[in-house]
Amino acid sequence: MKKLKLNFVPLSLQDQDLTVYRKIVPHSSEEKTDNDYRIKLPRREGDEEWSLFDVSLANKEGYSKYSCSFQLNPVLSVYYIYQNLIALLKNNNSKPAFNLPVKEFSRKEVCFVVEEFKEGISEIITKPYYLKESKLFGFLLEHKFSLKDRQQFNRKTQILSYSLDKLGKPNVYFYKDKKREIDGFVKNTFLPLLARSNLAVDNELTDLSADKLDLKSYIVGNGNTARSQFVGIKSNGIESGTSV
Repeated sequence: MKKLKLNFVPLSLQDQDLTVYRKIVPHSSEEKTDNDYRIKLPRREGDEEWSLFDVSLANKEGYSKYSCSFQLNPVLSVYYIYQNLIALLKNNNSKPAFNLPVKEFSRKEVCFVVEEFKEGISEIITKPYYLKESKLFGFLLEHKFSLKDRQQFNRKTQILSYSLDKLGKPNVYFYKDKKREIDGFVKNTFLPLLARSNLAVDNELTDLSADKLDLKSYIVGNGNTARSQFVGIKSNGIESGTSV
């Protein structure tokens, strides 16, 4: 059976427990406390019916300590992994350059700066993720070239984003070039950063059987999808807010 390499690097230690502090929410309409995460959890171990709680990583008045396995609620675990990554970056004196997206839909992403050019920034986007098919926690990784303000999309930016090769021709090694950037980031930045933490990751990207994947498609202009990124963009343009 054919294996495909995913842009996903798993945590080295999967069988972990997490500890948070929680307070039950009597009514879902009740306003959430700033910086809390609202999610359903069992009141007691073994409960089939779960209740709504506000969750904090720090102890606060009115909250009780709660521990569970990562597998109990993967959504909570992904949030926990993200918050631990942010704390690790903020407390690391030799931390790599990074940015946190301000858009709501990107709030669980961290953008690591690989190299900066006058036209834009070469970045690796990391996102905590639960790979349900393999029951693995880890990080999705994506290479992106973000244009600077008022920078026009031109031949040079297409080369920097690997849409074109170094000669300005269509890049037949597009995916290979993107993977090279990701592999370099994992080896030189991500592994050393996480090595002595509970977020330590493997040094290899994960394989997945091909029969478990849907055909790859791209989101292009006006929310349309296309099998080919080039044909899709040509026919529909680029989705608003998308980087290349």
